[in-house]
Amino acid sequence: MSRYAILNFEDKIGSEGKGAADSTIMALKYRYEQKRAPRGLKKIFVKGNVVEEYRCVKKNPVAFTTDPGALLSIKEACAKATKIYAILHGDPRTTDTAYTNAQVGVGVQQLCTAQQLAAFLTKVLPAKGDFTLALVMCYGARCRNYKSANVYHQGSMPIEDLKTSFAYRLVYYLKEAGYAPTVTAVTGKIQHDHTSGRALIEREELIDVNMELAETSRKFTQDAKPHGGGQEFKKTTGGQAQFAQINALQAQRTAIRKDLPAGDESNKYGKLVYRVRNGILTIVNKYGADGDNAVGPQTVLYSGAPVPP
Repeated sequence: MSRYAILNFEDKIGSEGKGAADSTIMALKYRYEQKRAPRGLKKIFVKGNVVEEYRCVKKNPVAFTTDPGALLSIKEACAKATKIYAILHGDPRTTDTAYTNAQVGVGVQQLCTAQQLAAFLTKVLPAKGDFTLALVMCYGARCRNYKSANVYHQGSMPIEDLKTSFAYRLVYYLKEAGYAPTVTAVTGKIQHDHTSGRALIEREELIDVNMELAETSRKFTQDAKPHGGGQEFKKTTGGQAQFAQINALQAQRTAIRKDLPAGDESNKYGKLVYRVRNGILTIVNKYGADGDNAVGPQTVLYSGAPVPP
């Protein structure tokens, strides 16, 4: 029997509402409790997998939980876990910061730096020192120079770029605390299909235009408020210009989509694996990608002593 511990840093302890982590948790439960559950005669002798969720954030104010009982439960779960999942929000523009759901209204708010997350994890991780952690965080493996036009994240990347991602920082600080972790993270936006259990990763070709479209649309919405909404704002010169820019970006995205082989997202795509063994850090692009300048599956991007972020 295998056990999987889900550390939910998105939804607050005590929250009864549906949160952003739900699809991930549903997908993992499907993957391990149903899809990979023993079948037939084997099921008589082998119990099924166990998937357990632990909320790691308290409210008023929003911060890591300090409840002794909760911390003990999380620590016991991590000690028994075959694999640990940490679910957080990420933003490619701030690769030193992770976010949680906003306490009031919609959206997110800052939760921690990678160093602060590492400090919390040291309170609950197995004492043996090595473990496997899946960082379920949008853009967790993306470097600070996030635009694809500047750094192609499916190709070869120097350590000067690699060391600026949230995932790298987390691995570095865990290693400094005496752990030898294996951590996985992705370069794009991540979501889970709860009907298949698969993780779906945003394709590199779309990241720049998606980010620019999101920022332009957000600015349009904000600027439209003093005018009573978008329809009135579009009657102004400034509103017309911004709306035209939105239309142009949408057309650009449509054109890019025509050249993509299988939609906006892919299951086996954009995953980097960080592994520390005997003081050496190795970073691997697990799946690689097709196309010019892309690396192949299991390409080692870096191997050597961890470089301070």
